[in-house]
Amino acid sequence: MRKLCFGSFARILILCKNQTTTQKSLVGTILLSIVPGYDIRDDDTAVSDLVRCESNLSPTVTDAAQ
Repeated sequence: MRKLCFGSFARILILCKNQTTTQKSLVGTILLSIVPGYDIRDDDTAVSDLVRCESNLSPTVTDAAQ
């Protein structure tokens, strides 16, 4: 079974987003829907690294998503 990188998933959503919605806002809101209080909407580096698949989701998010 193949796994989908969160960044690949996020890139697809970014292509479909409204022009006024920022990448940071979209990705941050997705993660907030999984773990309230886990807010990375102000962290440019963290969001960019996730979208480029250069970093993994925090265990806080992956544990809550299961």
